[in-house]
Amino acid sequence: MDGMEPYNNNITFSIDLPKKGVLNGNLLFAAILSKMAYNRNDYVNVTFSDGIITPFDFETVKGIRFENSDVVAIIFTGSQTWKDWKSNLDIRKVKTHVGDVHSGFLNSIASIECNTVPFTRPSGENVELTSIKITVLPCIESLVTSNKPIVFGGHSRGGAQAQLVAALLHEKYKNVHSVYAFGSPKLGGPEWASWWKQAKLPLYNIRYGNDIVTEFPPSSFREAIWAFYCLLISACRLVTRKIFARFKRQAK
Repeated sequence: MDGMEPYNNNITFSIDLPKKGVLNGNLLFAAILSKMAYNRNDYVNVTFSDGIITPFDFETVKGIRFENSDVVAIIFTGSQTWKDWKSNLDIRKVKTHVGDVHSGFLNSIASIECNTVPFTRPSGENVELTSIKITVLPCIESLVTSNKPIVFGGHSRGGAQAQLVAALLHEKYKNVHSVYAFGSPKLGGPEWASWWKQAKLPLYNIRYGNDIVTEFPPSSFREAIWAFYCLLISACRLVTRKIFARFKRQAK
C-alpha cells in the first residue's frame, strides 16, 4: 500500500501498570496506533504487535480497532472534517454522571447515526456488527466484544473522545484498562477531574511543550490568560521561522 509507514512489529503493550509513572512501551504502542488512525484505511487487516487492525467510521467518530491475544485497543482519530471542527467549537458544558463535559464532544458520540461495522478477529473469523439508526455510543460498544483488557486512546480530538468514552463505559465494562490521550483539549472542570480520581482509571494525558490545543477551552479567566499567552508564543515562533526561512532563501 503506497504511503503506508512500516512499524516495528515487536512493540507490545504491558497489562501490568506501574503504581507511579508510565511504561514507555505502552506510550509508544498507543502513539503509533494514534498515528495509524489518521490513515486508517491503509492499515486494514495489517498485522501490528501480533494483532489485527480494523478501521471504523461513525461520521464524526472515526478510528481503528486493534486486537491481539492480550488486549483490545479502540483508538480515535483527531479532527479531519468541517463537522469535526464545528463540534469542537461547541464548548458549552453538559451535566453528566461523570461531571460537566464539553457539549460538542459529548454530542459527537451520542447522537450520530452509524452503519454496519465489519471486522476480522485475529483468529481469522469475519464478524459483521450492524448498528443502524442508533447512537454512536452503542456502536462503539459493539467494538468492545471481548473480555480482554480494553485500552482507549487518540490524538487531539481523538484523545478527548477516548477519555469521554472510557468514562461513560467504565462502570458497565470492568475490563476498561487505561486511556492514552495525546495533545487532548479540555473536556470538563473540577467535577470531571474529581470523577477520574474516584474511578482510579489510569489516564495518561500527554502534552508536548506549549501545545495550544491542550489549553482550550479555558474554564476560568486565569486559564484564558494562559491560553492567550501560549497562543501568542506559538504565533511568534511561527513568524520567526518564516522570517529565517525567507532570509535563507535570499542568502542562496
